[in-house]
Amino acid sequence: MNGYVCQGFNPLMSVPNRAKVTAALSKLKWLVVMDPLATETSRFWENHGDVHNVDSAKIQTEVFHLPTNLFAEDEGSISNSARIIQWHWAAAQPPGDARYDIEIMAELFLKLKDMYARQGGANPEPIQKLSWAYKRPEAPTAEELMRELNGKALADLTDPADPTKVLRKTGEQLDSFAQPARRRQHRLGLLDLYRRLDGKGQHDRPAGQFRSQRPRRPR
Repeated sequence: MNGYVCQGFNPLMSVPNRAKVTAALSKLKWLVVMDPLATETSRFWENHGDVHNVDSAKIQTEVFHLPTNLFAEDEGSISNSARIIQWHWAAAQPPGDARYDIEIMAELFLKLKDMYARQGGANPEPIQKLSWAYKRPEAPTAEELMRELNGKALADLTDPADPTKVLRKTGEQLDSFAQPARRRQHRLGLLDLYRRLDGKGQHDRPAGQFRSQRPRRPR
């Protein structure tokens, strides 16, 4: 293995045998780390005494640290160990040189595809024929990715009650839960309804800005 792209992961602090991870990273020609912060993995070649004792002069791995956005600066789905999946919207723009993970991966892919087209190479089909039908190829949106993961109709889907009625044509996106904008309006509508039912004079607040005035229970 010549190179490794480490995206949003810190294997040096996550894998049980740290020494083996360090030895493996030391054998790479290059390492790309995509993370908003400097991690132990992105600085694995530095000697920190007893904490991380390595011979920096013998490690020839070239490390590229690409600053990405934090989760609060991105739109998309999140899941946790409780098996809950939620959609969230960006609270702020990434600062400085930080970029979205999706944009970084898209640019790398497009450049790789262009290199295959100009220079050729072994087994180009997985790259050259990969479906990439996004509105902005250099910056796919999280909603586009969610729709793609949700699937497409492989054949015309008809209404079971009326086989002559085509619900989805071949190649069209399926719906299901890949409707974040619609769900957001539904959520704000429920908040507005709850605010009115509460009856605490809060109905003059905009939807989504409700704050209950009920007294808190003593702990």
